[in-house]
Amino acid sequence: MIAPQKVKGIKPIAALSTAMRTICIIIVSASLFLLSHSGMAQESSANLLMDVRWVGIGMASPQGNHLYLRVHRDGRVEYEDGRMNAARSRFFVRTERISPSEINSLSEFLGTSGVKSLAREYPPVVTPLDHYIVVTVLLPRGKKSQTIKIVNFFPTSPKGSEAYPAALIQLLCRIERLRTSASFGITADRTQWCKP
Repeated sequence: MIAPQKVKGIKPIAALSTAMRTICIIIVSASLFLLSHSGMAQESSANLLMDVRWVGIGMASPQGNHLYLRVHRDGRVEYEDGRMNAARSRFFVRTERISPSEINSLSEFLGTSGVKSLAREYPPVVTPLDHYIVVTVLLPRGKKSQTIKIVNFFPTSPKGSEAYPAALIQLLCRIERLRTSASFGITADRTQWCKP
């Protein structure tokens, strides 16, 4: 076995602070996310209406990079879900269909100025202690795409109403409603912020 060599000025990861380790994990996860997204966006962007990813880090449940929702223009909806098996979750992709009128309604909503003007990133409204949940929404717009990243979404926080515009709440609520049989969600208290 080869002993690790010390490089002047570089600390081993164990010597880094918790915050620095978390930042390293987020950077690696974001890089993996971008790599996984680049091929998908090119291969099916003509038929893709929306693609949403979930990255859970630390005490998040679930952990890792997951397909949170993918909606195709033909009405096909896909999302990852989990089953507990011997204290471990096993993930699989559920496929459902929505009607042409639902697709038209969603497409019209995604084309509104409220959605188009959403910021690229919404940071946490409360400093996270032990986890990060990053939800990234990709909306193809011709040859370009709009990306909206939400970190540790907390709409019921006292700061939530000023941090999250109505269009973002509506977008995330529509996403939650399309995941009809999902075992996990953006928040545990969807009924508190996602009103009919």
